[in-house]
Amino acid sequence: MRSNVVALIALYVAISFTSAKQLMADQVTPTDNRKFSNCSHLQQESLRSLELRTIQMGQDLIEKVSTAAQDHNRPGRLPENDRKLHRSAGLLTCAIKHIGTLDYICISGKRYDAETNWAFAKVIRINETFWKRDDQSRAAAILHEHSHKCGTTDATYFRNNAPHDTEFTPWPFIADTYEYWGHIQFCIPGETCN
Repeated sequence: MRSNVVALIALYVAISFTSAKQLMADQVTPTDNRKFSNCSHLQQESLRSLELRTIQMGQDLIEKVSTAAQDHNRPGRLPENDRKLHRSAGLLTCAIKHIGTLDYICISGKRYDAETNWAFAKVIRINETFWKRDDQSRAAAILHEHSHKCGTTDATYFRNNAPHDTEFTPWPFIADTYEYWGHIQFCIPGETCN
């Protein structure tokens, strides 16, 4: 059952994959006809600005991931990571395409700084603790949430360690991989991640 889910996700990513160069040429920009429930004007403007920062972050990560995937001479290379890196580029491309398509609700008292209902998401809930993060961390969280639209899960969080596979989920399908890359550093699990 689990392998069928992973296969379906991989198929979805393969279908929705566009090259990083084409994505950058398309100049993705968020739309303004979305809802910002319970968000102040300042929070709305900050979220719009963060989306632009997130798009740039995603494009930078796609470039790093694509370069790493093509470097077959990288130190400590694990051949299975080449395929995972290509999947990551596809997932990042997909996530960027969804930026600007979701509504926001500003809330308080939730467990997470930002959260959404994975692939069926129409709304990202932004908790008051989200605003205590720095801009880089907030943009990485926005990337994490948008990656759920492309099939990533919250199988684990990489708060105290670097991205890695879990028992049932490869690292490209874990949303926190992209938050870690955006906020901490880009690294290749099993190779350059410590």
